[in-house]
Amino acid sequence: MTFFEGVLHSPFFVKWPARIPAGTLSTAATSHIDVFATVADAAGAALPTDRAIDGVSLLPWAMGVADGEPHEALFWRSGHYQVVQVGAGSCSATAVCSNPGSMI
Repeated sequence: MTFFEGVLHSPFFVKWPARIPAGTLSTAATSHIDVFATVADAAGAALPTDRAIDGVSLLPWAMGVADGEPHEALFWRSGHYQVVQVGAGSCSATAVCSNPGSMI
């Protein structure tokens, strides 16, 4: 197991009773890059157009109006570790995983 295992399973809690129903749970793969887009969306602010923003607003998933995955794939790299997570599975530069944390 690498330090990426913790990243792939880190919880993120949000409380906004006016917009997010109590008990809402999403198992979609997300990342810290989504926080900026989500906060901007919640505040009604437009995202910058002078640069690429890789994150997406997670409000549709938090409010229960979206299903599926917010990202086709997520990528992490640190030193010699290179990880790609696609949906519920993931793969690294050297091995393929059928699910996070479980090497084949």
